[in-house]
Amino acid sequence: MILIPLKGSNSPLSRIVSFHVSPLYEMTASLHALAQTSTPEPFAEWVEEIIAKFHSERLIKEWEYFKPVFRYGIPGIFDPVQKHALHSDTDLYSYIVHLETREFQNSLAPLLQSWSQHHEKPPIAEDVHTDPDYVKGRFSLFLSSYWQLLFAAIWDRIAPLFDQEAEKLQAACRDIPALAAFLQDVCPSLIYLDDQLQFAIPISDSAQKTEHILLYPSHFFRSTPFLFQKGSGVHVQYTLG
Repeated sequence: MILIPLKGSNSPLSRIVSFHVSPLYEMTASLHALAQTSTPEPFAEWVEEIIAKFHSERLIKEWEYFKPVFRYGIPGIFDPVQKHALHSDTDLYSYIVHLETREFQNSLAPLLQSWSQHHEKPPIAEDVHTDPDYVKGRFSLFLSSYWQLLFAAIWDRIAPLFDQEAEKLQAACRDIPALAAFLQDVCPSLIYLDDQLQFAIPISDSAQKTEHILLYPSHFFRSTPFLFQKGSGVHVQYTLG
C-alpha cells in the first residue's frame, strides 16, 4: 500500500495531482474500439460511420491489415504516460518514422500473438517478422492518413470533454475534501484516510518515494481504472464520463 499525504507538503494540491491528455493515445484507443467484434455501446453509430469513411477514403484495405494489432489492446509505443506531448499528425509521423525497429516489433508482437490464439495468423504477423521496416512505414502512413482524414475532426469534437475534466480537477484542488471526492469518483479504489489527510493506494510499496498522482483520462478506452507506479508518481488511467 502506497500513502500520499495531502497535507504538510510545501506544494499546492494542483502539484500533488496533475492531469495529462494524449491525443496520440486517444487516436489509437479509437482504433481499439473500432476493432472490437462487439462494439462498445456508446460507439455503435460512430463505428458504422468510420467504416463507411474507410471505404470512401480507400483506407479499408489498410484497416483490415492493421486491425489485428488493435483487437486485443493498444501497442505500448503509444503509452499515454510517455507520449502525451505528441499533438499533431506531424508529431505522429516523425515519432513512428524515428522509432527503433526492434521497439516497434516488440510492441506489436504480444498483440498479434493474442490475435493468433483466437484467429488465423494474419499477414502482418509474418511481415513484421520478415520486413519490419516495411510494416513500420506502412503503419505510419495509415495512422497519419487516419489522423488527417478522420481523427482530427473527432479530436476537435471530444477535446472539450477533456477540458471539462481538467476544469473539474482544478476546482477540486481548492481544498482537500473536494479533491478527495474528485479522486474517489475517478477511481474508487483510491482510499482517502480522512483522519490522516492522505490517500492509501492499493499498489505494492517500493523503495521509490511517491509524491504525486498523475491522471490520464480516455474517451475511447473503456475499462476499470488502471493504477501503476512509475518513478515518484502513481499513474491512474480511467474512462471519462
